[in-house]
Amino acid sequence: MDSTRRMTIQSKNSYNVVMGLKEVTERPSDAKKILQSCDSSCRTCEKSADLCTSCPEGKFLIHGTCVSACPQKTFGNVASGKCEMCMDGCEVCSDHWHCQKCQTEQEQPRFLHQGRCLQECPEGYFDDSETCKECSGSCKTCTGSATKCLSCKSPLLLEQWKCKPACSEKHFASEGICKHCPEMCQECIHDQTCKECVDEFFLHEGKCVQDCPSQFYAEDKHCFPCHADCKNCDGPHSDDCSECAIDFFVLYRGMCYEECPEGTYYEEATKDCQVCNRTCQTCSSSTACLTCRSGLMLNHDGHCVVLGYCSHTEYYVEKALTCQPCHKKCFRCSGPTEHQCLGCANNLYLLNTTCVETCPDGYYVDSDEGQCSPCHSACVTCAGKHSSQCLSCKPGWYRQGKGCVNQCPSGYFAQNSTGSCERCHKGCKECMGPQPTDCLFCDTYFYLLRSKNECVSSCPEYFYESKDNNVCERCHPSCRTCEGNGAFSCTSCVWSYSLLGGMCNTDCLVGEYKVQETPGKEPKCERCDSSCTECKGPGPLNCTVCPASMQLYLEESRCLPCCSGSDPAGTPECCDCSETQDDCVLRITLPPENKSKTTFFVITCILLLLVIGAIFFIWRKSRVKTQAVNKGGYEKLTNPSKTFPSYASNYHEGPSYQEDQVIEYRDRDNEDDDEEDDIVYMGQDGTVYRKFRYGLLEDDEEDELEYDDESYSFR
Repeated sequence: MDSTRRMTIQSKNSYNVVMGLKEVTERPSDAKKILQSCDSSCRTCEKSADLCTSCPEGKFLIHGTCVSACPQKTFGNVASGKCEMCMDGCEVCSDHWHCQKCQTEQEQPRFLHQGRCLQECPEGYFDDSETCKECSGSCKTCTGSATKCLSCKSPLLLEQWKCKPACSEKHFASEGICKHCPEMCQECIHDQTCKECVDEFFLHEGKCVQDCPSQFYAEDKHCFPCHADCKNCDGPHSDDCSECAIDFFVLYRGMCYEECPEGTYYEEATKDCQVCNRTCQTCSSSTACLTCRSGLMLNHDGHCVVLGYCSHTEYYVEKALTCQPCHKKCFRCSGPTEHQCLGCANNLYLLNTTCVETCPDGYYVDSDEGQCSPCHSACVTCAGKHSSQCLSCKPGWYRQGKGCVNQCPSGYFAQNSTGSCERCHKGCKECMGPQPTDCLFCDTYFYLLRSKNECVSSCPEYFYESKDNNVCERCHPSCRTCEGNGAFSCTSCVWSYSLLGGMCNTDCLVGEYKVQETPGKEPKCERCDSSCTECKGPGPLNCTVCPASMQLYLEESRCLPCCSGSDPAGTPECCDCSETQDDCVLRITLPPENKSKTTFFVITCILLLLVIGAIFFIWRKSRVKTQAVNKGGYEKLTNPSKTFPSYASNYHEGPSYQEDQVIEYRDRDNEDDDEEDDIVYMGQDGTVYRKFRYGLLEDDEEDELEYDDESYSFR
């Protein structure tokens, strides 16, 4: 062995490792050891040259071997210099916490998400080549791609893998998903409840049908019920029948009778009552009278004729045994006046026994009979006898489609401002207005929340769904959720109560709530707020049961008094106890002091504005007068001593006045007329001037004007 690479040491140990060398025993009989070089791949080794115990920089130890790259499921730990295992399920990783590729197993696939391997991607991510990628912003969950949504973030709705703010036509929203309406349905609220049908179909009990069934008539794309007398009809009233509900009844002018009324006969061909000839009082057919009207007599042919066989434009006078002419408007008559006609001349219509050019309100032109026939009792004006032929409705009646009704049908409400029946919101079955919070009754699968008058698909906390009347009914006060009324139907409890066998219990007395509970010790309880009978916590906003004459306002868990009809302003916040005894329907009234304060503030502001306006007006007026003075002229007075003797004498008697004097002189006959004021001015030399307004002097006076601007001043 090369002497330069061999050393002999004395040692009691079997092996001693030196960096780059290994210790070998040459003679087992003695303790001399020989150190040999490790394999070039090792930094240190033992037992053999290629059994590494550590590796050079840049390499990692695994199973006694140094490698440049660690095998799959391991990673090179620079700190320890070893290949260490990745986390469970990881194929390739950079350290213990950051996987880069997961193991591929058909039976149990793994998905890479934020450096970890999961059995499935979390919500908001989808699997893309065994890597979890984030869904698009509107998706709550997705599959296959970021934009192929499985569910949406509220309040968006899922339709055909996309999230939308509202469902498209012929779809409805249910649990965040847009679902297709039933067949032939244009608008719906449930897969079993249509609210509007496509053209040529009619809505009947939530379904779309081509023809309305018996005892219903079609109007406004809906099937409405007939009157109880009718088997089939064309309107809602008793005179809208086209077939009678009772088989042996007969039909006349849309009404059902036990027998044909006087003036009509039963026609076998049409199976109804037809009106007799107008000359007949009663008849057996259209050509055979049984009795005649007044003034006519029955001949042997069964016809009613005028006595004496007068012409169609004459009537018979029995006393004179002669025929006399009818009024010119009449074609057949019973007397000489225009109010005794039995028929009318051309272009006139018989109204009772008078011929008129046009039918008045309440009547329509019956061209077949040549007369004015009465409209339906609901109509002011009409085009026919049925209520569906009204052109305008009487007061207290409402326009419904083509007709008039005194009560709007189910699904409609009376709009007084327009005098018509208008559709309820699609969420309501019956309503009192157009809003979704105007519901009175709900369709199947929906429940009325009476505190808001709104139909909901599922009842909120503290309520359960009563399928008998489709109403959200109140749970017992101790229940948070329940399956029915009573204390034994709870499924979860309000705070500080515990559920046991469907009942919510508390360890405290009535009127107390549990503050804290220590194992092995009695719970600590405190009194409820004075506004509560029972409660779930401190203060007035944790009530569960209220005193008599008060109701629980669930949204805030506080007790409010019932509204007083005599003094509504006395309770600004109160519950309308007439609406329901189970839930508070909140009513808010503005206190009178607030109203008076508001009124006082408004009046004060108006008065203040008027005062400011008056001050501004006076100031402007004074400015105008000042400007008028500055722009004025002065007229020299020829004999001032005669006109104003006192002024002149005063001036000369007071020589101490070295400054100008301005003296105002008002016309004694017109003291209140500011516009006519004259101002007299005396100069230093004793000359007196009178100030005047431009435009008031005559033309011949203009030459006499003089000015003394320098000496003029005000005091």
